[in-house]
Amino acid sequence: PDETGEDVTYTLFTESAACSTIRRSASASSSGEALVGECSTNPNVNVITLTGSLFTYYDSNGIQLAASPPVDDIKRIKITFSVRETNPDPRTRSSNAYVTSTLSSSVLLRN
Repeated sequence: PDETGEDVTYTLFTESAACSTIRRSASASSSGEALVGECSTNPNVNVITLTGSLFTYYDSNGIQLAASPPVDDIKRIKITFSVRETNPDPRTRSSNAYVTSTLSSSVLLRN
């Protein structure tokens, strides 16, 4: 077991065709907590992956790696996703039913 708290698992969890969430867990025995798009409490928020994959992996030269590379080859991980929510503005909702925000961030690994 990881005693440092550094091993964290992120999962794109599809609850239904209309609702996906990103969940984070520090334990293999836990389904984790919803970070974005908790369908049970806010069914109008949906996580969308733009490329079909939540994560992109890079080596030490900044070259993009395959979808599931060996862990020792990974030096940077980029997460990219969009969150789509029902448009809260009743004045524009008829012409634009949803508001979408795209988020992206990277982390450098020590391994």
